[in-house]
This record gives sequence, structure tokens and C-alpha cells, in this order.
Amino acid sequence: MRDVMSEQMVTHAALLDANSRFYAAFRAGDMTSMASVWARHLPVAVHHPGAGHMKGRASVLDSWRKILRSPPDVGCIVDTLLEDNDQWAVICTERLGHISLRMVNLLRQENETWGMTYRGPAPDPRLRC
Repeated sequence: MRDVMSEQMVTHAALLDANSRFYAAFRAGDMTSMASVWARHLPVAVHHPGAGHMKGRASVLDSWRKILRSPPDVGCIVDTLLEDNDQWAVICTERLGHISLRMVNLLRQENETWGMTYRGPAPDPRLRC
């Protein structure tokens, strides 16, 4: 039981570190760091609020190149970590000035590092299916 809890704590720390590196690159407008956060070999996609959906590493990174030319002052408060088999979701509240957005960042392990595979708006928790 102790080893499982220790392993989960290490995983949570690594996920939160990857998420923090993403937001640091976002705030700094650092394209090299942003590219290092995204998975290299797994399928990736992004849905930028107000800008649509992009699939594939080249399209995703191109969209970030455009955004990072004038990066916003963005903050992140992590709300939840959810596991689904080999994929984790970091659900957070992003602060962009006076705007708050609920976002989900999906990460999967790739060659012993966590890479982002998807980023987009989280469903409104008040809505029910």
C-alpha cells in the first residue's frame, strides 16, 4: 500500500511539474520550452478558446508560435488530477486578466517523461448530460 501511494505521489508531482512548465512557457512566450512540453510521438491536439481546434504536432506548435508572439499574463490554479488508464487530466482554472476559464490539459507518459497530448476548455461542471 505504501509503495502504491509513494508512486502516485511521484506521478502527481511529475504531472504538476509538466503543467507548471507549460504555463511558464506560455507566460514567457518561450517557444522552445512550449515545444518541449508537448508529446513528440503521440497524437496531439489543441482547442484554443475562440480560435478553433488543431490536430497534429506541426499544427499545434504553429498555433502556439502565433500566440506566443504576444503572450498573455496567464495563471493557473489546479483543481483536479484525474487518471484514465495511461492518461492523466489536469483540470484547472486559468486566469487571463479578469477572465477565468476552466481548462483541461491531458498528459501521457512518453519515454519516461510526461507530454501534453491535448489542451482545451473543460466542460462546465454545472451542465449535465
